Amino acid sequence: MNTLLTVMTWQDWAANLCYALLAVSYLVTSLWWLRGLAILALGLEGIYFYFGSTPPLWVGIVWAAIFVAINAGQLLRMTRDRFSVKLSEQERSLHKGLFEGMSTVGFCRLLKSGRWRECAGGEVLTWEGRPVPELYVMTDGLAKVEVNGGIVALVRAGSFVGEMSFLTGAPACATVTSVGSCKVFSISKERLSQLLAVDEGLRTAIHRIIGRDLVYKLQCSLPLPLAS
Repeated sequence: MNTLLTVMTWQDWAANLCYALLAVSYLVTSLWWLRGLAILALGLEGIYFYFGSTPPLWVGIVWAAIFVAINAGQLLRMTRDRFSVKLSEQERSLHKGLFEGMSTVGFCRLLKSGRWRECAGGEVLTWEGRPVPELYVMTDGLAKVEVNGGIVALVRAGSFVGEMSFLTGAPACATVTSVGSCKVFSISKERLSQLLAVDEGLRTAIHRIIGRDLVYKLQCSLPLPLAS
């Protein structure tokens, strides 16, 4: 080991650090960090190709510079989008609540793909046994969950409606009806699937948030009557 450390030049250290950073970039889920690490790694790679070879490996240097420029441009765009986002009070409340942990940029993409709705009392959001075309987020009010005509749970503000159908593609396993007027944010399953197909970070965040909401519902669900 000591011999290896002795014979390694600073160019060798730069090369090893370059590939270590690339390896780390493949492990992160944030595109912002992935591109930042890629810029550092490719910069070190260019340095190694210039100082570690005689003559310098110009083909590698040029391509490293091109990749640095591409990633830097995308990183600047993402940073600009992150700091230019402006949310309303209603949107900030939803982001800090159910969607806590999701990036602001990803949350805004979600908002642009859906719509806010006012629901009258008694409006049915999902019918048991029927397809669910939209995923709902209850933002204000209350809804009851019925299976075979009996109430089994209540959905309060800050919870999903139709998430199991979205995850599995199966029809609704319960009928969900608003109790009094309420407000929901809804997004079509087709549009959401398209959005998640091209944004891995958003897909990971959505599945994590839905999973967290399902765990909470299981913990707070009303006890079912025992069969006689």
